[in-house]
Amino acid sequence: MVEKMLSMIATLFILCLFIMFFSVNTQENENMSMQITPTSVIFPPPQFGEPELICPYFREVESGFDWRGITIGMNTQDDLESLLEQLGRYELVLPIEGTLSNSIGYRWQDSRDKGILQQAPAQLDICVQDKKIVVLDMTWFYQSPLYIDDLLASLGEPDIVTWSTMESSRIAFWFEFGVAIDVFVQSGDAESFGLVTRVIYFPTQSKEGYESKWPFNITRKEPFNSSDPSIPNERNPFDFDSIIATVTAEPTRTPTAMP
Repeated sequence: MVEKMLSMIATLFILCLFIMFFSVNTQENENMSMQITPTSVIFPPPQFGEPELICPYFREVESGFDWRGITIGMNTQDDLESLLEQLGRYELVLPIEGTLSNSIGYRWQDSRDKGILQQAPAQLDICVQDKKIVVLDMTWFYQSPLYIDDLLASLGEPDIVTWSTMESSRIAFWFEFGVAIDVFVQSGDAESFGLVTRVIYFPTQSKEGYESKWPFNITRKEPFNSSDPSIPNERNPFDFDSIIATVTAEPTRTPTAMP
């Protein structure tokens, strides 16, 4: 009887040891499994905002200017994104649903890198129609590499100059090239006067009837009548004949290619 009880105690003791060993191994395996399980990378979703560009609809799209291999009316959004990957760190900005915004934006992620921003725009907004880019709107937050002299040298005198959204700027149009630029006109700083801060590429169009066509039909129609003597009130403060003559004879600065 005593021997049978000792045998049962021994059996229970061995069983307890087995259970404890199994439990410890299981916990260690679970810990190891938790340690080696890779963590999935969660990419942030696109930002949403109010792009400045409100896209029009074009009944007919004529191919326009070529910017670094992106031709208006021919290349796609994917083509542009491939180019932006080479230029720097841009992030996608989509319009907010229910608003008038319908363009797609790309914003530079690190505005402190001014060196690169002198060569590449800090902000781009595009309009896409039938999967093709029909409008490309680019803005520089810091000094751009482009002056109005450069466009006069390559495109000639603009078709029209009119007021911009800011009293210190004007917009110049070359309709048959599909190019518009925003130019700084406030005097007092020789390095800033004539500086291009924004370039808009759009489908080429005839000069005839430009008043009713986009993008001229969304421009300001009246002067600001600024009281600041350094800001001109006339619609076109440029002397293009003098600028073209100077650029042709002896350029004051080396002409820069279109950005």
